[in-house]
Amino acid sequence: MAVILTPSRPLWPWRMAFSMLEPRFPGKAIVVRARNVYSAYANRHDLFAPLLASLPPEAMKLGWIAGGAGLETDIWRPFGSHTVERVQISDSMESMMSRGIRFAVMNRNVTPSAAELDTWLQNHHAKVISEQGALLTQAKGVEQFVLVRIEDQPPNAR
Repeated sequence: MAVILTPSRPLWPWRMAFSMLEPRFPGKAIVVRARNVYSAYANRHDLFAPLLASLPPEAMKLGWIAGGAGLETDIWRPFGSHTVERVQISDSMESMMSRGIRFAVMNRNVTPSAAELDTWLQNHHAKVISEQGALLTQAKGVEQFVLVRIEDQPPNAR
């Protein structure tokens, strides 16, 4: 029974079941939470596709700055198009550039505030190309991720 109900690969028509359960139990917390969990897992197989659509084809190496959060495997898609390397928020621009990282996906939660994100972007000569909310777990809710381009010189110096 547990295999059939597993949210990551449900073997039952959960959408239809919840469309019948919700009207019968409106606002019932367990029904709402269960639907939200199944919904979150339904989109996990290619969670960052909208964000990565902005990645240019010449981006062969991609940095992953997530502070332990997120599904790193999702940013490898399409498989074989680029490699992914973990990056710490404390890594310098020079360190990233020396490793061939010109683009990175960053979880906004690794910087405590928008001002600190702006400072990081400025220090790394980086510019946000795209931004996306992603529901990784129901408990944490939607988290914001950004795709950044790292330049040799500050973006506004050109």
